[in-house]
Amino acid sequence: MVLGEALSQPLRAIVSLRPCRAACLLVLALLCAACPEQSSTLPAELMGRWVTQDSRFEGRAMQFEAGQLSFETGSEPRTIHRISAVEPGDGPGTLTVIYLGGEEMEYRLDLHLDSQAGVLSLANRPDVIWRKADS
Repeated sequence: MVLGEALSQPLRAIVSLRPCRAACLLVLALLCAACPEQSSTLPAELMGRWVTQDSRFEGRAMQFEAGQLSFETGSEPRTIHRISAVEPGDGPGTLTVIYLGGEEMEYRLDLHLDSQAGVLSLANRPDVIWRKADS
């Protein structure tokens, strides 16, 4: 079989579909291509326990592990959340961690990670610098 014939067979199969089915397949393919890339895999540099020296957040920490995110708030027990997706952000070092909170509500944590400096900040609190806790 000639290469041109092999490539044209799938095209003929699509064209021979009813126009409505062909249009639906085309729309589905376009929607899939337009969706942002999502993964639940965290960057290796983000893994670990993060703390800040900012006195306003004394006793607080964030911990990123495979598939989960936990928060320590000092007086309360640590809360653990399942990460459902990780999306790249708009700029270098930015990403969004999507996690499930109480009653399976979805929350977004927008981060800026400077791997070279070893610092992390939240998009809504860029003035608060987080560093990995000593292991």
